Amino acid sequence: KSKLLPDLLALFTEDKVFLNADLKLANVAARLDTPPHVLTSLINRELGKTFFELLNEYRVKEFIAKASNPDYSHLSIMGIAQEVGYKSKSSFNTAFKKQTGKTPSEYLKNDH
Repeated sequence: KSKLLPDLLALFTEDKVFLNADLKLANVAARLDTPPHVLTSLINRELGKTFFELLNEYRVKEFIAKASNPDYSHLSIMGIAQEVGYKSKSSFNTAFKKQTGKTPSEYLKNDH
């Protein structure tokens, strides 16, 4: 069985590569020493999602963790979004709403 999936998940959970706003599939593939198309098909097949969906899933989870951490309370929603790898407010809002069903401000108002 391929060691690629555990190594990929370790890059996300331990190294938190998703915090890099400029992260691309090619960067992750290079870190795993595998061709990008192999990584793409692994993510699609094993995780049932695209690279960008995987990236957004980790970024949104990290946003939620940071938003409830008092160390980040001085930051705005967009400030925290930038900390977790988003450059654009619209892409952050879209990804957040797709994952949680709420806008970031609705989520923070109701769930904290």
